[in-house]
Amino acid sequence: MFFTADWKFIGFRTSLSSRIAQITGIEEEILSGGNLDKLHTFSVAQKFSWASKRKTTRGEDRAYSLIGIFGVSMSMIYGEGEQSAFFRLQKEIFGVYADHSIFAWKIQSGYVSHKFQ
Repeated sequence: MFFTADWKFIGFRTSLSSRIAQITGIEEEILSGGNLDKLHTFSVAQKFSWASKRKTTRGEDRAYSLIGIFGVSMSMIYGEGEQSAFFRLQKEIFGVYADHSIFAWKIQSGYVSHKFQ
């Protein structure tokens, strides 16, 4: 479910999937719940790109929001900072995926960026 900053209900992920796909770059088919099995076919770098423009109140939340997308488990340690949270997330991901595209991304000044841009 999606809400505004003052907790007014906006809609469900399935009904907002087209708009969310435009904003995040995540395929609408995944957002609408049609084919979650397809999630594993995306590279680590592609999944990181989905969070590249995400804005959160706390930096750590950008890293924590990707935990489910990657299917990894890690504790949330508020106060550790965004760089530390992303480092830990990358460590967990690297233990699960043999995908070296993870090295194409880094955390920098409050946003995730592609190293080769």
